[in-house]
Amino acid sequence: MEEDNQFNGEAGIDMSIEGLEDIIVFDGESEDQSFFGDTKSRSYSDLVKQLKCFNREIFSPSSVLYPGCGNDASPSEVFDNLTYVDIDPKSLEMLEKNGLKTVLIEAKKYRGNHDLILLYNSDIPSSDILPNLDLGGYILANEWKGHATEMTKNENFEVLGVITLPNKGIFRKKSEFLPGVEALKDQMRKYSDILGVFKHKYS
Repeated sequence: MEEDNQFNGEAGIDMSIEGLEDIIVFDGESEDQSFFGDTKSRSYSDLVKQLKCFNREIFSPSSVLYPGCGNDASPSEVFDNLTYVDIDPKSLEMLEKNGLKTVLIEAKKYRGNHDLILLYNSDIPSSDILPNLDLGGYILANEWKGHATEMTKNENFEVLGVITLPNKGIFRKKSEFLPGVEALKDQMRKYSDILGVFKHKYS
């Protein structure tokens, strides 16, 4: 979680944009983390809430890819069929000890078929990993390393909305944002905790 975010207003969001007062609410608290399983793999409660929201309200994926995962096992709290990709053997070893599927390889060299890819806090360019997404698949991306901005510029993807962090996670469609989708994009760029939801236009 980005520590130097300067939240505006009680809800922790830029209230200067008309209509956002009732759209996005942040809890304003730091993200809780805990150990996953019997090792030092991490699970982050805020991310888990957002992924549960996606799974509940938008799409239940059959195969999920998490490139640049480090030792973050958060998606395994939500999804069953996951592939964790990283170049750090120690991080992957922690995940493997909990029975999770890992691949030790550079993300740009990995090839597979998945209907959801999580781009979260990694240094991997989205262009290196998108060939692994099925037609009509989904990308979840935050802005910590610029992935949300990258995805908004990709003409092959539609911005569906964002998942915010109050309670169990809330999905907000782009149509809920005033004065429009540019306001939504602006919020993804400003607040790295928001998960942008992107869908491949072709199926």
